[in-house]
Amino acid sequence: MDQRVRDLGLFLQSQRPNLHLHGLTVAPSDAGVVYAGSVVDTVHPVTFDLAAPLIFKSRDGGVTWAEMDDGFPVNVQTSINAIVVHTTDPDIAYVMTSPYESETAIGIYKTTDGGEHWSAANHGLGDLNTNDLQLDPLDPNILYVATDGGVDKTIDGAQTWEPSTTGLPKGPVYDLALDPINPLVLYAATTNGVYKTKDGGGQWYEVNLGVPLVSESLRFGHDRVVEVDATGRVVYISMETGPKHAY
Repeated sequence: MDQRVRDLGLFLQSQRPNLHLHGLTVAPSDAGVVYAGSVVDTVHPVTFDLAAPLIFKSRDGGVTWAEMDDGFPVNVQTSINAIVVHTTDPDIAYVMTSPYESETAIGIYKTTDGGEHWSAANHGLGDLNTNDLQLDPLDPNILYVATDGGVDKTIDGAQTWEPSTTGLPKGPVYDLALDPINPLVLYAATTNGVYKTKDGGGQWYEVNLGVPLVSESLRFGHDRVVEVDATGRVVYISMETGPKHAY
């Protein structure tokens, strides 16, 4: 905030919204369209102005925002942890929910009309506790979701989900990273280390990527722990013990 505004008394700290937002994302096909979601935070000792999981959208690059969450259950204590937008149609978007910093999860919700209406997209999903959501940039009807039960895949825009866990250890998958050059290649962060698939989730196999195991398991944080750069290299892995670069 500009100091001149403060000196004139035009900015009152008590009137500034205290928000906990996640899932900020820009539509790949329209830089003016931006989505964001809120968290019902029941963990931190802070009073936030929003006590509902709301979805917001901007059509002018963040200059103005509107609440756009008709059909989304705003009376649930959950975290809108990620929002993914279709690569060529900014009106199609997916919201992923998580109990992280909140109480529960309600899976994935989808809009096909720019956020005017949302509906559940959980048919066949193995676990509603979702940790990451990745969309195939070459075929946006294909998505992968990391859950507390493993990985699920859809090939029809989240109308139905199927398990994609062959070769993965049982248990949660905390994060996914998709190779932007070859989206059949993905990486999954599990309690047993990093796993990789070269066939779109048909078969997974372990790739430690030089990351040391901690107490016989890799202690990842919540999400954004495995990243792939524009050339397809795995360049960053974040752990509870600190970040590590890997190639």
